[in-house]
Amino acid sequence: MSTRRFALVCAWVFGAALAGGCGERPASPGVATAETQAPTSPTAPAATTPPALSDYDKALRYTRCMTENGVPRADPVVGELLLTYGVMSLDMTAEGLVQQKKAYEKCEHHLPDTWPLKVDPKEHAKSARFEKCLRDEGIEVPEPDEKGFIYRSPKVGKLDPNYEAAEAKCRKFYEDKANDLPENQ
Repeated sequence: MSTRRFALVCAWVFGAALAGGCGERPASPGVATAETQAPTSPTAPAATTPPALSDYDKALRYTRCMTENGVPRADPVVGELLLTYGVMSLDMTAEGLVQQKKAYEKCEHHLPDTWPLKVDPKEHAKSARFEKCLRDEGIEVPEPDEKGFIYRSPKVGKLDPNYEAAEAKCRKFYEDKANDLPENQ
């Protein structure tokens, strides 16, 4: 193909595209454009609200937010602990703790109100008397459901202010070597 013929074909294609793009086109029925408003219909629902997020979706948004803010978190797994704030390691620096706090403050609003944890029946049997004692002291302690899940709040800092006193009183009911320490007698 000659250069002149190629240029003519390109000019024709370009011209056709321009002509098609510049003319007035009728708007499709029922479709809003920049110049028109969306049609209203008596049967059309008003503005719809987005569906509520599941606890998993909220937890996923939380972990992704933390990662985006420099504190890597793995995607949540239902039944496993949801890592929130204050995760310590041997190589943690003061700057790392500050970064965790800042990321948590930015991302906390994504946390679900509760998060399911799978309970080992043997561990639950060990702690049943301890948890009953806590309940007797007025502390809310969730019971596992029929599938062995408990639903606890992953939000930090929301503990009952009376928890420490109740824990000290009930510690004797939990099998823990720390019970043998003089300060826990």
